Amino acid sequence: MTVAALEATLELYRDGRPRAVPTYRLLTQKPEELRARALKLQGLLEGQGVAARVEGVVGQVGGGAMPLARLPSFACILNLEKPETFLDRLRGGDVPVIGRITDGEAVLDVRCLSEEELESVAQAVAAAIPGNPP
Repeated sequence: MTVAALEATLELYRDGRPRAVPTYRLLTQKPEELRARALKLQGLLEGQGVAARVEGVVGQVGGGAMPLARLPSFACILNLEKPETFLDRLRGGDVPVIGRITDGEAVLDVRCLSEEELESVAQAVAAAIPGNPP
């Protein structure tokens, strides 16, 4: 099974279709795509009553052949009283969402979010805010 998956992936590269490989597609997104997605998520969050701002961030690939590679991205930043509690609730929700804390703020990088996921992520974020019902 592993060899068949590797063969199929290599065939996509050979045939000039690397964007059909999900990891390649995520790693090679253009900054303007990421910024637009972050702004859309910000609007959806505000629609849920969650204040957020969009900022450029740097993410880390973190595995495989590129464990230390860093990529520019965009994220929604939430300034919350207890970001650790928020991220715990966010990971444990019906729609698990992974974020990180930078400088005491919750960071939701949009690099690995599809357009189709933004609405459910916004709802999950609203439900994870401390004081809101889970």
